[in-house]
Amino acid sequence: MATVLPVSASTQADYLMTRAKHEIVMQKTDQPLTAQFPELAGKVIEVQGTVTGITNNVTSLIHTSAGYLLQLDSGQVVPVKSELNDPDIVVGNKLHVLARVPEAGATLHEITETPSGGLVPSTNGSTLTQQFTQAIPPKVIVAQAQQSAPQVKTPKIAVKKAPARAKAQVSEKVAIYANRIQRVNGDIERPIAEKIAQRLLEKSNKYNVDPRLVFAVMAQESRFDPRAVSPAGARGLGQLMPATARSLGVRNSFDITQNVEGTVRYLDEMLNTHGGNTRLALAAYNAGPGNVRRYGGIPPFRETQNYVSRITSHYAQLRG
Repeated sequence: MATVLPVSASTQADYLMTRAKHEIVMQKTDQPLTAQFPELAGKVIEVQGTVTGITNNVTSLIHTSAGYLLQLDSGQVVPVKSELNDPDIVVGNKLHVLARVPEAGATLHEITETPSGGLVPSTNGSTLTQQFTQAIPPKVIVAQAQQSAPQVKTPKIAVKKAPARAKAQVSEKVAIYANRIQRVNGDIERPIAEKIAQRLLEKSNKYNVDPRLVFAVMAQESRFDPRAVSPAGARGLGQLMPATARSLGVRNSFDITQNVEGTVRYLDEMLNTHGGNTRLALAAYNAGPGNVRRYGGIPPFRETQNYVSRITSHYAQLRG
């Protein structure tokens, strides 16, 4: 028997503000949700269900998180990861949840942009739309959404469309890198390989870092597995440690776009710190810039020396 909780105005307002910031994608009703994950990857969806179990509950000095199982109204059970240890995550509670579909894996990631996070208790027997419009009139909902995202007038800038030939060249380059990714790791599905390739090229261009160097680093770090986790706790494509990820503005290291940006940005910082010296930048990426300073060059760690040797060799092969 699901427990239906009363909804406070602040909790509901937070949820609505979060909801207004995202384009919510509707799911197909004739297919299980998890079967739709490949086409919904990276998108935000809204689901309703009952908490049937708690998968983890981790608390540290700077971070709390909770994982839970949500049985959807369709009967399917999906795991959900939340960055907030929300008191409403209790077995038996019925919830509305805003969540992002993962690029890989089967765990939804709750949107947590406000103190109340991306969930709100359900009221008994109501649909998503009924609950919100009964509690807060439509005009108020619109007003809250406008307040949360104020309109700023900006001058219109004429943007020239990229020639068809240029677009074809970009697509061809993405295909080349996607092929290379799948040669490194044959378990990476084509759509994921293409997305990684696209983001790798975009972010390399943004930070003016050679994409071949980024490719060699990611091949060594994770073999392009977006869900890779090292024994030390490094995560994602570029194996970012949690503290490093936070310093780079990466909120979810398993998100392909965020991890690629963080990886390229950090590599760019290491290159700039060491005057463009690739070997020293790679050593700093692996062992930390402090160790490079301490030893006046590549630290005498076998792991770091092998790391630098392998990546520079791979990089040289890619450069031809």
